[in-house]
Amino acid sequence: MKFMLSNVKNSSSEKETLFHLFSVGVQKYAGRNLVVSDIDGSVFTFEDVHEVVTRIMLRLGAEGLKKGDKICVYAPLHIEAFFLFWAAMNLGLIFVPVDFSWPKVMLNKVLDQIKPKLLFCDQERFSEFSRGKGYGLRTILFDDAEKDHSYD
Repeated sequence: MKFMLSNVKNSSSEKETLFHLFSVGVQKYAGRNLVVSDIDGSVFTFEDVHEVVTRIMLRLGAEGLKKGDKICVYAPLHIEAFFLFWAAMNLGLIFVPVDFSWPKVMLNKVLDQIKPKLLFCDQERFSEFSRGKGYGLRTILFDDAEKDHSYD
């Protein structure tokens, strides 16, 4: 059977967003497990993920990001990157993961081409930026929600 968009009965654009569909899932499955971290085994329910992603969305909005803006991740992909990806997708941001093993010359080329508004990285790469090797863009550290570690 072929799926045709004309078969979709609901034409409300609000109900066609991923955020809305996920919100419906949260209402239905709030306490059920959705994601398990491969790093430490932390379990996140639908409700947990919704809360974290919503907080990230608010933070990205506070940074002045708007639909079509690019954000870059220069770190090993992990659960926080997944949450960031989901938040970015909900806001219409373009999520660009960069292989963290690439040499700096490759990173420079990518950053020059995509011109992201924000760069997210882990502690190892963040240390490079905070020692004056930054790329002139706001860089945010993963893994520390308690403090606003960032480098412009």
